[in-house]
Amino acid sequence: MTYDIAAIKAQTDLLALIEPDTTLRRVAAREYAGPCPKCAGVDRFRVNLDKGWFCRQCLNDARLWHDEIDYIMWRDGCDFATAYNRLGGDPGLTVEQRARMIAKRDTQERKRQDDERREREQKLIALNAGNPWEEYHQNLDKMDKRQLWRERGLIDEWIDYYQVGYRPDTYYHGAEAPALSIPIFEPYNYTSLRAVNVIYRILDAPNGDKYRPHMAGLGKPLYRCDQFGPPVVVGDCLIVEGEIKAMVTYQHLNEIDCLACMQVVGIAGKSMADIAPQFEQAGRIWICLDPDATEEAERLAEALGAARCRIIDLPAKIDDMLVECSLVTDDLAALFRGARRA
Repeated sequence: MTYDIAAIKAQTDLLALIEPDTTLRRVAAREYAGPCPKCAGVDRFRVNLDKGWFCRQCLNDARLWHDEIDYIMWRDGCDFATAYNRLGGDPGLTVEQRARMIAKRDTQERKRQDDERREREQKLIALNAGNPWEEYHQNLDKMDKRQLWRERGLIDEWIDYYQVGYRPDTYYHGAEAPALSIPIFEPYNYTSLRAVNVIYRILDAPNGDKYRPHMAGLGKPLYRCDQFGPPVVVGDCLIVEGEIKAMVTYQHLNEIDCLACMQVVGIAGKSMADIAPQFEQAGRIWICLDPDATEEAERLAEALGAARCRIIDLPAKIDDMLVECSLVTDDLAALFRGARRA
């Protein structure tokens, strides 16, 4: 049997094929994300109208994007011939039907995005009216808790710059628990900052369950150490995991003349979802994730453009190495020079 794969793919609307199995939202001009139809992991499943689809958890292979036939094989557990025949048995969509489907999808997507923007703006207004981070920053002196941040590698100047703090009564698993508070700001009206959330790092929490947002539904904003910089990342930058790593690393980079202008950005966990547009104006990008995140670093580099990315591999977390002095400030410039290609 001769398989005309190109013809089968041309007559199949990939998004229409997948949409009955999950709920997708647009995250870029031609890309969608949502729960995986199999593992149900939120934002692990991506559909790109030009490249194909993948799930970061279910599919752990070297080929990132998969096509329509792959989807049927993966979803139905069938072989290539069966998947091909199932797609071939569908006469596909006419040009008019496809146009109507796309128009309806775009209308629904615009409404969803408008609703999300309105809801987010209302939450941001409420957050900034309350200014909870100011009280928690004052707690550092009122409750003699500055040492908690000093132990993590920040000097007082940077503790005050970032307005980090201490909250004794964070809600955690049905009880109150002490936590470090980390406000995340973005430029606002060109002259000031506004908070886009406050993250709480629960003290003495089990691994993997130690962060809580002050307000749900505001997404996972980047943590940008240069808080008064432009609204997107511009120039050379370093990406690390999490806010505390970013703060500690940025403090040390500012002690080195050749790296003092380097932007440092903390991403939430190992996630790459939705962040690529914020790096469109960035120059060279260095990626230094945790030692257990080699594959995630490679995928992040691919999402951001491998040609401009370099990966820094370390045997431990970068902030731990800086605090413990197993990585001294003078070594940082050498790390950047010796970073490997993605």
